[in-house]
Amino acid sequence: MSVTTEPRQASFRIDMLWTDSRYRSTFLQIIALIAVMLAAFWLVNNVAQNLANLGKDFGFGFMTTPSSYDINQRLIDYTSRSSHSTAAVVGLLNTLLVAVLGCILATFLGVTAGVLRLSKNWIVSRLMTVYIEGVRNVPVLIQILLLSAILDEVLPHPKTAEALLGGFVVPTNRGFYFPIPTFQDGSLYVVLAFIASVIGAIWFGRWATRRQQQTGEHLPVAWIKLGLVAGVTLLTYLVMGLPIGLEYPELKGFNFKGGIYARTSLVALTLALSIYTGAFIAENVRAGIQAVSKGQTEAAFALGLRPSWTMNLIILPQALRVIIPPLISQYLNLTKNSSLALAIGYMDATGTLGGITLNQTGHAFETLMLLMAFYLSISLSISFVMNLYNEQVKLVERTSVAGGGFSVLALFAGVNGKWETLKKGDATMQPNYGVAGWLNLVVLLYGATLVMMLYYLFLDQSEGRDSYYLWGTGKQAITLFLTVFSATAFVTAIFKHYRFIDMAAAELVVFILAVLIGLPFGEMTFGLLDTSVVVFGGLAARLATIGYTVFGARPNVTYFYRVREGSGS
Repeated sequence: MSVTTEPRQASFRIDMLWTDSRYRSTFLQIIALIAVMLAAFWLVNNVAQNLANLGKDFGFGFMTTPSSYDINQRLIDYTSRSSHSTAAVVGLLNTLLVAVLGCILATFLGVTAGVLRLSKNWIVSRLMTVYIEGVRNVPVLIQILLLSAILDEVLPHPKTAEALLGGFVVPTNRGFYFPIPTFQDGSLYVVLAFIASVIGAIWFGRWATRRQQQTGEHLPVAWIKLGLVAGVTLLTYLVMGLPIGLEYPELKGFNFKGGIYARTSLVALTLALSIYTGAFIAENVRAGIQAVSKGQTEAAFALGLRPSWTMNLIILPQALRVIIPPLISQYLNLTKNSSLALAIGYMDATGTLGGITLNQTGHAFETLMLLMAFYLSISLSISFVMNLYNEQVKLVERTSVAGGGFSVLALFAGVNGKWETLKKGDATMQPNYGVAGWLNLVVLLYGATLVMMLYYLFLDQSEGRDSYYLWGTGKQAITLFLTVFSATAFVTAIFKHYRFIDMAAAELVVFILAVLIGLPFGEMTFGLLDTSVVVFGGLAARLATIGYTVFGARPNVTYFYRVREGSGS
């Protein structure tokens, strides 16, 4: 009888970092990261030294001085006596407004044009071809200037303007005016009814999807959802005695007063960017639809499905795996192209922080750094969210496993046992699949933290508190990291992504550091809660969330699609 023994593992030696393939890759990446960080530090230090030699100080204290200029479109309170930091926030919000509205409108236009271009109706398909090819081949700046000039010339003066759509909109050459809601006693119940009906509509949609997958019967989900939301909200609105009204804009003097005001520059910029980007999205949609085999359509027609059902249930779900990746790039392009707003007088981030603030203060390096950091963070956020969504909709093999590299789960493998992380297609076949409903409260936890941090850092103008730009570097870094990890935990929680545990663990560490440096969490809750309540309550909620996510006994009830290794349940 022979006895086989495993070869003895060689002890670790320092030269194995560059000779052993097990360590070489990680070692070289660490070296490269250190080199990049040192180069960045040298660059910033060199610039600061050169500025000092020229008699210019390097710092962000100028952001707390009065801006001394007006902004014609704003979403928050602002005057010329507000600080440069407030002016920058107004510009950033204006950029985000264009980006959000533009992405929504461009998606609608792109999907519609992409589908219609494949229509068998010759006139419709050719009209869409003219739109796509014509718009794509004209520079977007020219389209922005042209649309702005058309609105300025065609729309009437406020004195001669007339309300359209039953008074819902008043178009003038100075801007568009919309009625603003007014809330009286009882309006809270209407808002709560609306929220409850939306939750009910989401639940019904998921139930209808499961029913359709099990029985093949298709319900008019969209109409039922619309009826549920509108019916419940309207009934509550009538029962409470019409507590929500509308304040319509009125002509007073030479202009309209009241309501919601949108400058023609905002409308022109949003429309031009949406039309331009929508043409590119249309081609992405057309490519995605044509990537689906015609046999899918023929099989659907053979089963008696109508064309609209075939498109919504069979074609588009499969086409999304081709559409989503280039769609991310189009969203990024639209957001960055919004910086052309300065050409028509719309005060976005480039016009405020990178324009007037730069010229007034002379701190070109600092303002451009902040502007680059803003566009970089927005672009990374859009890419991060859309990539998570892409993972939800892309087709995966039923037996594939998600390779995630190192995770916090690995630290607890000895206590909790090894878990196999599955793709969504695998997880749906496991018993007890799904996420426990109460765990959705975790979304509210990290969402509330994110909102409080953003408001406290960039919007709160309470007297007696120092601006974020005057804090120490350590405090600035910790609060910024807390905001970032709260955002990533919030997004991964929404998408039920397996990386949620890593983001939540990182956010917990930074939260503890923020507590140790004395970050006033009580002030972030607008004085509603004491700091100790926020600290201990937040710490307990975070520990409970992470504990359940790591040690949950049932499979697939946490934010992971997972099962224990060696078991089928």
